[in-house]
Amino acid sequence: MSKGKKVKVVIEGIILLFIVYCVVLKMLPVSTGRLSTYEEINDAVATAASRYKNTVTLKTTGEPYMDYQSVLDKLMEKNMYAGGEFYAFSYVYTPDSGGEKVAVRINHMSRLKSFLVFIRSGQISGKIKGLSDYEKVKAVHDYIILHNEYNRSSGGACNTLYRGDSACNGYALAFYIIMKKAGVPVTCEYGYGLESEHLWNRVQVDGHWYNIDLTWDDLGGQNVGYDYFLKSDADWQGHDHGGSDAEVSMDVTGKTAAEYYRMFPNYNAIMIWSIIGVIAAGFALYIWLLDRKMKRKKLEKARLEAQEEAQRMEELHKRMQVVTGAFTDEATVPANENVVTDYQTAPYTTPYTTQMAENVDETTMKHEQPQTADPSESASQNKSSGAHSGFRLKQDD
Repeated sequence: MSKGKKVKVVIEGIILLFIVYCVVLKMLPVSTGRLSTYEEINDAVATAASRYKNTVTLKTTGEPYMDYQSVLDKLMEKNMYAGGEFYAFSYVYTPDSGGEKVAVRINHMSRLKSFLVFIRSGQISGKIKGLSDYEKVKAVHDYIILHNEYNRSSGGACNTLYRGDSACNGYALAFYIIMKKAGVPVTCEYGYGLESEHLWNRVQVDGHWYNIDLTWDDLGGQNVGYDYFLKSDADWQGHDHGGSDAEVSMDVTGKTAAEYYRMFPNYNAIMIWSIIGVIAAGFALYIWLLDRKMKRKKLEKARLEAQEEAQRMEELHKRMQVVTGAFTDEATVPANENVVTDYQTAPYTTPYTTQMAENVDETTMKHEQPQTADPSESASQNKSSGAHSGFRLKQDD
């Protein structure tokens, strides 16, 4: 097997294993039997979300109680990027024999979106590498606000980082993921803001925890506020934070939002041009491989034609040798000393001429025998013979 075929087989095997893994993981039940505690129920929902299930059916011994913050925390414990994939769930329950049957619908990103978030968060965290924790927090705070518009009907970190529109969960989850990659301790906090469900963050800078709400600091357009930037619990008006340990607030210092904005390139444009470049490179590679394939076909065709021509010439040569050998065998005369080889002196001795010679000899012998003893008759016969032969005797003058 050639090297190219081996690579192809390996890649196909990896893809097949990934597909099988995803299918099997989705088919596996997240729980068996009936769930009796809130901890078990929330853990089952978190497990289903981490497996990218869209829905999950649970059986409980009583009416369920599901805590979004508990599910979110469990997802973050399972995977530091899970918080960017799970942003909401809803459930309905119906009475069942022995308890309740709960159908949970989970809103989360797909594996593709999760991968995109992983890439974009890595790009942003790489850009702030080497900065202090405070500078990292402010740079990402300003970046997300300047690249996102509040949209209550949207959600998730992928929409925040790529489309640029999201509700509060998009702001909070995107900030959480980037801070995690940047090495800054961070959490997502679920509660109520102005008596409605809300999501924000807590972050640790220089050993102290602070509250931070990117959604409420987004004043629209290119306007960035800092009323909810690194605040203590005492300065955290309007939020039901549920017992945070932020003791002091931090003043805003350092670069402006415009300066941080110029720090980051347009990642969407880079992504688009990268995709175009990959497509162009792939097309160029396809044309090159196609050209090589056509050249190989031409060379193979020429080689086959040359082989056929050589074979044809070889067969023709063999036939010529056979014909030439036949002529040579017929023309070969055995060596004999009595055979006359000079055709100019050799007599014409065919069977027919031999018989003619014998007849002539017999006739001659007959004419040479005397018919009569009379000399006069002999002379007369000779005379008549000479006249008959057409010869005229020269007479003496």
